[in-house]
Amino acid sequence: MTVDPRFKEFLAWWFQGLLLLLPERWLARLRRKPDIVTVEQGDDALTFKLHDGNSGKLRKERAIAPADKTGQAAVNRWLGRHENELDLVVLLPPDKQLKKRLAYPLSSEQELRAILSFEMDKQTPFPDDKVCFDYTVIRRDTDNGRIHIELYVVLRKILGKHLDSLRFLDLKPAAATTGADELKVNINFLPRPDRNLGRAPARRLKQAALLAAILLLAALYLPLLRYDSLAGQLEQQAEQSRTQALQARALINRKQTIVERVDFLSHQARRHIPVVRLLQDLTRRLPDHTWIHQLVINEGEIQLQGESDAATAIIRLLEESDWFEQAQFRSPVTKNAATRKERFHVAARISAE
Repeated sequence: MTVDPRFKEFLAWWFQGLLLLLPERWLARLRRKPDIVTVEQGDDALTFKLHDGNSGKLRKERAIAPADKTGQAAVNRWLGRHENELDLVVLLPPDKQLKKRLAYPLSSEQELRAILSFEMDKQTPFPDDKVCFDYTVIRRDTDNGRIHIELYVVLRKILGKHLDSLRFLDLKPAAATTGADELKVNINFLPRPDRNLGRAPARRLKQAALLAAILLLAALYLPLLRYDSLAGQLEQQAEQSRTQALQARALINRKQTIVERVDFLSHQARRHIPVVRLLQDLTRRLPDHTWIHQLVINEGEIQLQGESDAATAIIRLLEESDWFEQAQFRSPVTKNAATRKERFHVAARISAE
């Protein structure tokens, strides 16, 4: 049996009205966020910090040795006595994670996690089964149809080592992160099936209140739920057509993603400038009294470090080239007392046109 959407809207409106009849302290309990316990593993201690769920204020802090059985039992009693539900957040060392910025077609956002898992061995030195990962969206470039993300990766064995040190806890972790702000978990390395959100008591209370309201409404408005068989058949046919349309749309989106990837690779190949041609142009333009100690070409930029009799002239020489633009000094020009030449560090953008 299906329910008319207008009746669903009526149920939602009626339920909100019932909530307004509850005392303010009951509403406050329903809406209260769980407290957060962070745990960080040091060289010789496990440090637990208890933060208020609403304000984020540090309320208590305890530290125990990893092998201290008495301390482990005391921590469990300490957490068990707490009157509010808790979320446990495991803090990993920031130097144990790998970060990388990536860009994908905007149409692939819904399948981005699966794509990252499939390409993990290409984007990192590790296969997918050896790491845990998460990502954050930096920006969505709707003009160019691109989504820019930052990928965070940690070895699965490192995460497992930290989780093994917490097996004595009665509380299961809800998140594992390396964020600087420990109360704002932007990334979570824990696999989704292993996360404990720790909100069962409040959830059960909300469900009980919702169930009571639905039972009351069902007793009052049961005649409104009766539909004839023809209406039910039409709704079933409409649902089947909708399912088929969604499947077709998903197939089109996957094909479009593949086409966009192929177009992107073709476009990048056309924009690629051979390094040999850049070196030939530099060799021809730079005067004989100029020495290059270090040359770096990376992500559309070239950097030159060396010595010259006239370092300021190098900016003009690079700007006159068809291959370079926006030439500028990266550091002040200095004098080498031994060679009497000017030391310079120049950078310029590589023109793709």
